[in-house]
Amino acid sequence: MKKAITNIWRFLLGFTLMLTGIVLLAIVKVVAIFFYFATLKRKRQNAGEILTGNGYMFKQTGKGYDLLGNIVGGQLFSWMFLKQPLQFPFGISGEMISTVLELNFKIENLNKHGIRLRDLLGELEFDHCEKSLEFDINKALNFIEKYKKIQVKFETMERTKEFMAKYN
Repeated sequence: MKKAITNIWRFLLGFTLMLTGIVLLAIVKVVAIFFYFATLKRKRQNAGEILTGNGYMFKQTGKGYDLLGNIVGGQLFSWMFLKQPLQFPFGISGEMISTVLELNFKIENLNKHGIRLRDLLGELEFDHCEKSLEFDINKALNFIEKYKKIQVKFETMERTKEFMAKYN
């Protein structure tokens, strides 16, 4: 009886979280649509500028959906698409679903449903999951480069302070 109540509670909690995610996605979509129509009313802006700006905004909104979907549906996706859900699971903050699919594909941890999803995304955009992984890798490398530049700048400032203290 206790196990049944626990399972019902978990189901209701998961269902509530899923509904909350859907409502948040709907709110973001409505805001995006209002933003689109607001930009149409701007003066002295040609159609190309409007569509270019909105295209970037929609792409960023899509990435937001992807990140949110990975977090909200992490356990479900790990259960549905992976052979060994604990090896490289979904649900890690800051990772896109496509990236996790590609990483698991490379280590042969996708089941048949995961491979189908990866192939479907590949049909929508050529090598979508691979591009997503490359994007995340390049993002991490850029972050490391920025950190190294900051570190070199800090070391240079410290050496300058030591030099000035020595000769003043």
